[in-house]
Formats: sequence, C-alpha cells, structure tokens
Amino acid sequence: MTIAIPLDHMQVAFHMSIQDAAGDAVCTLGVDCSASADTPQGDLDTVADAWGVIFTARGGSAQSYLGATAIRTSAGGPQSLESPRSLGGAISGAILPANCALLVQKLTGFAGKKNRGRLFWPGVQVGILVGSGGNMVTPSVVGAFQSQFDTFLTTLVGASLLPVIFHQTGVADPPRVITSFKVLERLATQRGRLRD
Repeated sequence: MTIAIPLDHMQVAFHMSIQDAAGDAVCTLGVDCSASADTPQGDLDTVADAWGVIFTARGGSAQSYLGATAIRTSAGGPQSLESPRSLGGAISGAILPANCALLVQKLTGFAGKKNRGRLFWPGVQVGILVGSGGNMVTPSVVGAFQSQFDTFLTTLVGASLLPVIFHQTGVADPPRVITSFKVLERLATQRGRLRD
C-alpha cells in the first residue's frame, strides 16, 4: 500500500531494538506540520523527543530507542530526515516473543476503517499479563501507557504538530487528525489479529 503524504506533512518511523530480535521494531505516525513555525528537522526532533518520553518511562530495559526517521514533503520535494537517539527503557523483566505487542488505536472521531489506525508497542513484559489465557494486560499498566500516550498527544498539539492518519494514494479524502490514542487491554499477536 502506498500512502499519500500531502505538502508540509511527514511520515515518521520510530525505531526500537529488542534484545535477541532479528531487526528493529518500528512504529509509524503521520504528522501535519503545516502550522508549525519550526524547521523540518526541528519538527522531527520534537516528535522524536516526545516518543522518547514514552519509551524511557514504559520501555523495557532489554530495549533501546534508536530514534526516528521521516519522509517530509515540502515545496522543494520530499526530504529524508533523521533524529537519532540512544535511550533505554526503565521497566525490567523478561519480555514476550517479538510477535506479541501492546495494541494502541489511533482514533479520529470519524467513522469507517479508513479513518482509524493502530500501532503496536513492542517488547511487552511477561509480568504484565493476566486473565485465564494470559492475554490481557493489567489495568494499571494500561493506565500508565494511556497516560503516556495522552501526554504525547498533548506535546505534539502544543507544538502545532498534529498527528494524522494518511490514506492510500488515489484516495481523495484529506488526512484525518488523530484526536486520541486508546491503549487496549488485550494483547495483540500476529496469530490473533484484533478487529475493533
């Protein structure tokens, strides 16, 4: 799927390493930079720093946040940007296999599948699961992650950087502004795709 990135928007990829994993884990986010007075690099640095706050508070000690990369569109054409980091997580304990993640919904307030998105937080600790099938995340951990994602959204909006959901190339609809992130209690796995 090819996405359409409008003028003065960027597609950000957050790179994280997990101990013993074959490659980086990546979470992505669209950002509308059109109201920002900062430079393209400054905008990416702001977004990368805000993600780093979540990571240092909720990431595992066996993980590292390596920074963010982005494709930013401007009048001169697309730009590739990098904002490297080297941060460790604060949460200790064994982690689940790489195919297990915390599911975070990207909500826009518009109905329809094309107007919502999701991201998968990698490196979930074994000790945070409850339930008969061991597939539910403890409410206190969900609450802590939710608080971090709420702060992340507030930080971006305060910097005139609006998180958005991009559409496929050829779709006439504009990007939809993400109005909230929702951390779900059920563990997401590759085998059990969640539909909400």
